[in-house]
Amino acid sequence: MDFYRWSLVVGRWSLVVGLILLLAACGSQHANVPLNASPSDGEPVPLALAQALTLGMKVSAGGVSLQEAKTYKFASETVYDMAGKPLHHLLLVGPETTDFWGTLSNPKSAHSMYAVGATDKRSFFSFIIPASSFKSVAETRKKAGSYKRFLSPSPGMLYLEDQRGRIWDTATSTEVSTEQVKLWQQAQQVLFEQRQKDGILDKIKEDWDRLRAEANNRGMSQSAGLPTLDEVTLSDGNLDVYKLISALEAQKAAQGVSPSYTNERAWCMGWFCAGMGYASVVRKNRYNGDIANNNLYNPDNPQDYTDCNVNGQKCRIANDIHIADPLGNLQAIDYYRFAPADGYWGAWDAGLSGLGRLNNIGCGPLAIVRLFAWYATQRQNYGSYAVNFINSGSTPNTAYAIAQEMFEPVYLGTRDGQNVYQPRIARYTDTWWIQDSNQGLTRDTNMIPGANNWIQDRASAEGKNWEMRGSHKAWVNVVYSATGWTIVALPIAWIDFSQHTWRVRDIVRGKIGRDNEPVISMYGQGVVGHFAVSQAYIVHEGWFSANVFLWIRRESNSWMQDMLQGSFVNVTDMASFYSGAFGMYRR
Repeated sequence: MDFYRWSLVVGRWSLVVGLILLLAACGSQHANVPLNASPSDGEPVPLALAQALTLGMKVSAGGVSLQEAKTYKFASETVYDMAGKPLHHLLLVGPETTDFWGTLSNPKSAHSMYAVGATDKRSFFSFIIPASSFKSVAETRKKAGSYKRFLSPSPGMLYLEDQRGRIWDTATSTEVSTEQVKLWQQAQQVLFEQRQKDGILDKIKEDWDRLRAEANNRGMSQSAGLPTLDEVTLSDGNLDVYKLISALEAQKAAQGVSPSYTNERAWCMGWFCAGMGYASVVRKNRYNGDIANNNLYNPDNPQDYTDCNVNGQKCRIANDIHIADPLGNLQAIDYYRFAPADGYWGAWDAGLSGLGRLNNIGCGPLAIVRLFAWYATQRQNYGSYAVNFINSGSTPNTAYAIAQEMFEPVYLGTRDGQNVYQPRIARYTDTWWIQDSNQGLTRDTNMIPGANNWIQDRASAEGKNWEMRGSHKAWVNVVYSATGWTIVALPIAWIDFSQHTWRVRDIVRGKIGRDNEPVISMYGQGVVGHFAVSQAYIVHEGWFSANVFLWIRRESNSWMQDMLQGSFVNVTDMASFYSGAFGMYRR
């Protein structure tokens, strides 16, 4: 796992000055800075409006037909930020929904959970959790013994607080330490405060204001053939799903358009979707216009195995996601290649210790290996010729062989009478060692030059015609000193934030949706983060920014899981600490 980058290194060998890092490691550190101000809250988003957005996402991204959507119901809980302020409406949606915990505990559930902004200074969407992850949430509540509320320190992360004040990670059903909670509190507070100063939260509020104005404008609603939001809000504050969808069906029928719309650019109408939705997945035997047909694949969960007993299309796509990326997040270097007999694997320490032992490759260089392996061994199965980025001679025929070659040991120096080596790809990405967590550190700014320099030095003639491109942002500094970590947010102009989200949208739609090829995703889990290969996406386009969700692969082996596995994570959420996507392009 990796720190993505550090923005400034001052006095590398000085304890007095310390080290400033952009934290993106898959480990954790402790904060020592007291909490002060509260983040900007915003005004509440009506529950019915949040539910309509969720329903619009499912329909517009191809997750459900109008006929099916008419039978859907909602159950909801509020998710709070780490300061105890409303953050998300956590919406459980699907057929035959009862109460929240009863539906969640149903082992045959066909539902999904959407995190939609609870106030108008939070992003429209943050994360999507498919039914395959419900079991761990239910087990967490059982293990905790009681339930008070949900908390979230970052997009994709869901914590449960019990009645005794203990906090549990629902992904692992384990208790979160007090020190970790303090770190998340500080980090989230600093980030929200800076986003308010940047003007990003006010721009998000403008989107919400526009949506509410359109939803309650009778003239605009009538021209689109829709009822107003007030007209489809029940007395308990929930959305009248049947009434809204029936109006949409009637309007579509009047226009002569089938309500089972089936292409990658699905439709929206009026305020219902507040933008446009898209979804796609890298898949074999691709069909033109198959996105909305739930018999082919489930956009809410590309790894849906429910039709495996009949060897269905969803099962084949779910298996392809595994087969096409066999290395997963397995970072142990010795699994692929042993260090030379006269030394060990290591890296330069980002702190003060010089060379150190590091037996993990790091998620940054491994993500490049995973992507290169896909192009060399899988691309021909997805409608295009294979591309050799690995060497100028014969192409290795398995992902493991590619990893072995890219992990060729490079001599770094000697420590304590032993030689220290680092995998060659990690030298290209300038991956360092973090002594406190024994993790790798790869700056996000080193991913593109690391991959492209490798290609220019070592790829085949055709491979040299290709290059990696991407859009990436790391939005926090972590200042390390003898007294601990201090987290400082990085300013970003709202226009830069907006343009970044559209660039990420273009990358994932172009590579996954058009070219049928995976991307590398860059996303955060609190103040730690990760690079992973992603093969599926959902996009929701607002007015100010795009919400880009990338699927984090679910793997049966827990020791090779990517962070936030088995879910869609919004890699463009203003509340995230890291955001980005990288793809391979022919020049």
